[in-house]
Amino acid sequence: NNKKTLLPPFFIITININLNLPQEPMKCTVLTLLFLVTLSQASIPIKYVQDDSRWDQETLGTSSNLMTTIDGSAVCSIAMALANLDIEVSGEVANPYSVNQYLKGVSWNGATATLTNTYYEGLGIQLEPVIPYAAETAVEYYESAETALSKGKPVMILRPSGHTVYVVGVVDGNFYVYDPSSTDDDDAILAPAETTSLSIFK
Repeated sequence: NNKKTLLPPFFIITININLNLPQEPMKCTVLTLLFLVTLSQASIPIKYVQDDSRWDQETLGTSSNLMTTIDGSAVCSIAMALANLDIEVSGEVANPYSVNQYLKGVSWNGATATLTNTYYEGLGIQLEPVIPYAAETAVEYYESAETALSKGKPVMILRPSGHTVYVVGVVDGNFYVYDPSSTDDDDAILAPAETTSLSIFK
């Protein structure tokens, strides 16, 4: 599958250039240049992280767990999904604080596993049936995310650790994600086998 659906804040272009070096005129050197090209004309998806001082001390729903704990990654990912759909919560662009305040108001217990459409509908979105990862259906799994993204539907991924990440795009069989637990893009690419399930919103 060579199709790409990708909306990261930057992309890498690899260019091969043949240069005849003056000091060695008979030799040809191939240089690979990597350029980070800013997407100036495209909309850059909003990213939220759990340890942002604006909400890192927030307790999740009715629990005593902080936003920086594992379930906080789900709140941040939901907030990214809403914000990138231009959905407002409490009169402002959705963010982890406003989403969590809403969830407190409807008595969410703070556990990712209990987040259902009962909660999502009040935020203006609905969850399609969760798609579990299985090695034998990995291609269909990937394509489900690719199709959803092409239609503008938000996608979240649950990792084996229970951590939730927001999918920004897909490329060459992998997922490009925003990880709420990190401001570092080193782990921005995930293979389907590194995930547990896909959640697609409609």
